[in-house]
Amino acid sequence: MYKATLFTRQEGPIPVFPWHFYCDGCKTTYHSNYYIHSNALARTYYHSVSPNVLHISQRIFVEATVCELFSVMMTMSWTSATNCARIYNLALGDYTRVRQNSTTWQGMQMEMEHVWNSFYLHALIQHSLRSETRLSLPNSDTHHSERYAAALEDRNYAYSSAGRPFWNHICDACSQTVDREGVPTAVVDGVTIGHPCCAIHDCKEPLPTKNSRNGKPRYCEVHSELEYKCATTTCNSNAEEGHKTCAKAECRRTTIAPFRGAVAEAMTMLNHPDQEPVDTLEDDEAVEIETEVKENCLGKNKTKTRKLKARFGRSRTHNDELCVYTCGIIAGRAVMYGSEAPNGVRTFLHNIFPTPESLPSYIFHDNNCQLMKMLEGIPDDPLHSIALPVDVFHFKCKHKESDEYCATHCNPASYSELMKDGKWTFNSSAAEQANAWIGGFLAIVREMRPERYNFFLDEVIRRRNEWIFEELESKGLHPAFLDYRVLLGSILD
Repeated sequence: MYKATLFTRQEGPIPVFPWHFYCDGCKTTYHSNYYIHSNALARTYYHSVSPNVLHISQRIFVEATVCELFSVMMTMSWTSATNCARIYNLALGDYTRVRQNSTTWQGMQMEMEHVWNSFYLHALIQHSLRSETRLSLPNSDTHHSERYAAALEDRNYAYSSAGRPFWNHICDACSQTVDREGVPTAVVDGVTIGHPCCAIHDCKEPLPTKNSRNGKPRYCEVHSELEYKCATTTCNSNAEEGHKTCAKAECRRTTIAPFRGAVAEAMTMLNHPDQEPVDTLEDDEAVEIETEVKENCLGKNKTKTRKLKARFGRSRTHNDELCVYTCGIIAGRAVMYGSEAPNGVRTFLHNIFPTPESLPSYIFHDNNCQLMKMLEGIPDDPLHSIALPVDVFHFKCKHKESDEYCATHCNPASYSELMKDGKWTFNSSAAEQANAWIGGFLAIVREMRPERYNFFLDEVIRRRNEWIFEELESKGLHPAFLDYRVLLGSILD
């Protein structure tokens, strides 16, 4: 027996004495949530029932209802882990009693790390119960972020393509077409949110966890040799020790550009006082500076202006692309590393809807005209079988009336079934509305590693989809699920 703390929803933090069983026959140690064999290096979690109390670290236990509370707060109100801990400490327990007991009993305060461990472990256990699989984590002295990493990546892979919950959703709000009855209508759009990534364009390799000699790493292990190069993109010299540029005067000037301080100050204003801090320009932004370079040409001094571009911090992924059914259910999400180019959107759609049978009847997108131009060179692409109009808002406000190609091929008013009694049948702004919600997580996820970033967003999306599904049901819109065997028949066969 040893001292520990149990965080409850009704009584606040409670001092407890945990203990475990050991079997001499099978050499297995049985803990409250998992068991460890003497010759094994893994914690195998029980999968028959959902635990009422989660053992999130050696001396910290958290009730499942508290874990659920943290998850709902994050999903519905963008509450950071720091604020979840503050709210628990101030509102869900006798704060005076806790402060008094803290002198004799360590760990009576909920901390940010406890909140994150509760969120991830609770979500992993619930996923294993839903998927009828057995959760296993390394039994080592590594940090919790490393302990969860492989399990998080496995869940992320399971949620790719058609494995995402609610992918096969259908209801009266997203399926009222006459030509392909029973297949929903979707909207695709991007949202400016992301995580740090390699500075090489469109490189998907993760950044190292350890800092480089010049601070936070800018390149993945594949391109790590570039870490020692001058931060000026047009310079091939090595950076000096303690600096991010070489000794050339024109390169060194980029580090003292007069406008960098003003921009950095503006970046710090993005910090919400109650959210995790946002990095300043010094860590995350590129700097473009114009400098005059004098050259001697045929005995004459000639002055010309040359633009230098320097990268002093990490790059970030370009955006996240969402595919949303017009009822509000999010069908898929993908990280766009380099850009939101038409070919990237095409690849995104192929990953979400891997068979022609699974494609929606209509897919609205603000740049469908460029996507259709690209598809003209790919005659066998399955996307030719569906309609690709521009969503109503962008067609009215963002596309020129002189664009005859867009007006001819992507005008939503050209499809009579998309209007009824002078009103639009479907909500083509569903993706914009979903983006407004998911954009609220920017300050929370901007420093996450890729596996935690993807897991977190997929988990809050799953919870939001559950809530929307219940709302559709209460409104009598008959939400249901299509048969996987029909949608994926050509793959399953």
